[in-house]
Amino acid sequence: ENGKPFPAGPWKTGGPVSHSCRSPGDYGGSVREGDRNQPRKGTGAPAFWPASGAKRRFPGSRPAHLPRDHDSMKIYTYLQDGWADWECGYVLAGLRRNLGCEIVIASPDGEPVTSIGGIRTTPHAAFDAIEASPDAGYLLIGSDDWLEFDCKPTGETLTCALGLGCPIGIVCGATVFAARIGLFEDSGHTSNGFEFLREHAGDYRGSQHYVSSPSAVSDRNLVTASGLAALTFSREYLKLVKGATPFDEERYFAMYSRERSPTRSS
Repeated sequence: ENGKPFPAGPWKTGGPVSHSCRSPGDYGGSVREGDRNQPRKGTGAPAFWPASGAKRRFPGSRPAHLPRDHDSMKIYTYLQDGWADWECGYVLAGLRRNLGCEIVIASPDGEPVTSIGGIRTTPHAAFDAIEASPDAGYLLIGSDDWLEFDCKPTGETLTCALGLGCPIGIVCGATVFAARIGLFEDSGHTSNGFEFLREHAGDYRGSQHYVSSPSAVSDRNLVTASGLAALTFSREYLKLVKGATPFDEERYFAMYSRERSPTRSS
């Protein structure tokens, strides 16, 4: 699609790729093996995590930032039926209007999906048509449908994209799918609550790196947030994507959060 060869990996070796969605047990442990960095050593959680969207970095070679050409950068936005309108409004507007990115909407089967608020969206692609590219970003917007969703090609694409250093943002219920496929294995992350993740994703790999935070958590090229942290989620993801672009994400955040400030003038 972008004229660049796709990097080889344990599931991308030049042969055909199965696009069938499977149950959680079909993942086994082989999908993620060998593609990403070596897992973080040790099992103890960090002693201190800043509370407001701050970054903590784990060892590993996964890049935190890559040079960005926003005029040609695609942001693949994964929407399920019942997607949360408020979780993507700020971030998509900033990506498209302020950074000039191309927004590509995807749904599980390429068919229209409807938001919680009743917005019917016609996607550009199906989930399994998306491949990992170093020139792209990936957003997973929350929906209750993520809680039972499992599709091996989607997991493979996102795992490879994370290893390539692509900016990946995951919010609310979509963190359950990310936990199941191992995206949090060596990354600090948050969600709608630790018990929420454990209930729906079980004893997932990387659970020791969970961060209890009301704001988005950013670790290298991965941003996660609860469904109540849309503003800090947008700020942290825009910070990842902008690269060297002179865009002030803090001002963007302040502009939209002004009405919440107790010191604002009437």
